[in-house]
Amino acid sequence: MTQIDAPEQVEYVTNLVDFFSGFESGLDLPETEAAPLVRTSLFRHQRQALTFLMEREKGWNLHAPGQDIWTRQERNGGFVQYLNNVTGLHQSEPPPPFSGGVLADHMGLGKSLTMIALIASDVTSHQRVANIGAVLAAQPANKVSLLIVPSTLIISWEAQIGENVSKHLAHRSIMLRRHHGKSRLQTSQEISDCNIVISSYETIASEWRRNGAKENPIFSFQWRRILLDEAHNIRNMNTITAQAVCALKASSRWVVTGTPIQNKLSDLASLLQFLQIYPYCDRKSFARDITRTWKESAEDLAIDRLKKLLKFIMLRRSASTIELPPRRDTIIQLHFSSEERRAYETVRAQTIREIDRQLYDTWSESSSFSYVNALQRVTALRKICSLGVGSVPAAVDAQESHMSQAFTKWCLNTAIEAFNNMLTVGGAVCSNCFEDLEELDREFQTSSAGSPKRPWLTECLNLLCGKCVAPSCLGLAFQYCSHNPPCPAVELSTTPSTGLQTRYSEHLLPDMNCWPTKVKALKEDLSRLGDEKAIVFSCWTSTLDVIEVALGATGVKYARIDGKVTQKDRVIALAQFDKDPNTRVLLLSMSCGAVGLNLTVASRAYLFEPHWNPTMEEQALARIHRIGQTRAVTTIRYIMKDSYEEHVVKVQDRKKSLAEILLSQGKASEKDLTLSRLHHLRSLLV
Repeated sequence: MTQIDAPEQVEYVTNLVDFFSGFESGLDLPETEAAPLVRTSLFRHQRQALTFLMEREKGWNLHAPGQDIWTRQERNGGFVQYLNNVTGLHQSEPPPPFSGGVLADHMGLGKSLTMIALIASDVTSHQRVANIGAVLAAQPANKVSLLIVPSTLIISWEAQIGENVSKHLAHRSIMLRRHHGKSRLQTSQEISDCNIVISSYETIASEWRRNGAKENPIFSFQWRRILLDEAHNIRNMNTITAQAVCALKASSRWVVTGTPIQNKLSDLASLLQFLQIYPYCDRKSFARDITRTWKESAEDLAIDRLKKLLKFIMLRRSASTIELPPRRDTIIQLHFSSEERRAYETVRAQTIREIDRQLYDTWSESSSFSYVNALQRVTALRKICSLGVGSVPAAVDAQESHMSQAFTKWCLNTAIEAFNNMLTVGGAVCSNCFEDLEELDREFQTSSAGSPKRPWLTECLNLLCGKCVAPSCLGLAFQYCSHNPPCPAVELSTTPSTGLQTRYSEHLLPDMNCWPTKVKALKEDLSRLGDEKAIVFSCWTSTLDVIEVALGATGVKYARIDGKVTQKDRVIALAQFDKDPNTRVLLLSMSCGAVGLNLTVASRAYLFEPHWNPTMEEQALARIHRIGQTRAVTTIRYIMKDSYEEHVVKVQDRKKSLAEILLSQGKASEKDLTLSRLHHLRSLLV
């Protein structure tokens, strides 16, 4: 029998940091009322945002000194020059036209409704319309807006626009068509008949990959505007997705994201390239004026330039802009049971010994196995934290022997196991575009026939995400491997017999006293919910499997969404959680629930294990603490005391300078990279 050795420790978190707080703007903008077609009343900050959007769509404000990137100056004798207000430099030629910008309000402030109000302003210029059909017929072709979103959010956006559900716009006042899956527009005339076309990043990329812009109306059409929701999807210009989106034609371009910079400053450079903001749509100009200036130790100058640039083209307001119900963030430190502690310490000691042996022995160019083996042991530690002793392998040494033999033949099962272990420590990063592959489910759920969306992994652990793999270069895909001959590579995939996430329900015994410590704590807390609803976030579907069995055993009615749930079933699950008063809990994988959902029916959220990227956690929690929430919100993070998880939290909370957050590091040699990885893993265990 297992039990919690000591009472849990609760810590209330009060120092959550918004790294973009220094870039806030737009607090003193005048307000613009939405068109009558918009049924939902806008908040003050949304009316201010509408002013910003409509003004930016007018193009450069060249005649107002210091109010835009460029100012037109007329000198004696009629000589005209153009001042770059970011750098203070002049040029004789006018800048190319620009219309659009960045809406980067904090998560939960209603950016979607604001953009819908912008689109509605095209249909009627604040005049009541008696005959909507006549208005639509009178609209020129370039009044059509293209909305590009992650495929998982298409249904959510359609509901908000109100073609079928009149949530924001008057019923059937806006003509909306979907360009995705089997519902694709074939001609420019079909596009011209709409006000909004909604598509996905995956669809745009697949069509571009197939035949570029040739004979494709989506790429040949001149859109009134293009709006990118969750625009960080194009943060790397090496991807087919980013290149495809940039190839589209539009009079105005907008990016909508609460996280314009996720990992490095080049994320922002990619957005500027899409927006066609001269001169910073040229990455060399961006590097010259900002990135290189920063790296040359002129940090104050670089930050000043960055702030000026963003002030002109980006609107960013923090969560404090509006008065939401209070939110209390808590960390609950749990103590391992005696059995869990023994299992954890055994595996931890084995892991440290193995890492030390690899660090201090002569390093071999073929020793990728050492890192994989260390990762495997760290994965075992993480599983003990979440799933208890039921997750401990029968013999870790036997697993090592299995992996050692498997490495003699790099195959699908071995690659999947290695990739899963890389995910454990936040190390699954594309060798080409440096994109984090948080959960392979996301890659699979967006795959389509003939589209190489799955990541590839070499035996020397060079990972290439699906977006960076083009059909023509699959044979050369692993130019990122420096070995001669190149290491064998495997396309990662899952099958019913070899999944990334194995189901652990068989370890969950009928005796509730034998449940993992975290599951017991969750069950006890849920029993005190009263009339509240709660969401449980987890990075692993195997963790959700165990929680699902526990909830079923205690009679708690729940819904569940993860990467393997179809779009149709997601809608059903969300409706059940929203409408059924008896469905008290929603189990949600982090990759599916961190963006784009409005879950204000819940007022309590659990993060079952810490995530390496605190931005992902904040995005997840913003699903419930946002406009529309009427109750006080409580968030709970479960952390096992004196464990690997505490080190993850320290990494999250470490005070970093803005330069450390935004500037990426250069590529290291494979030897240095492997040794650095091993040192990093060891630091998490002591």
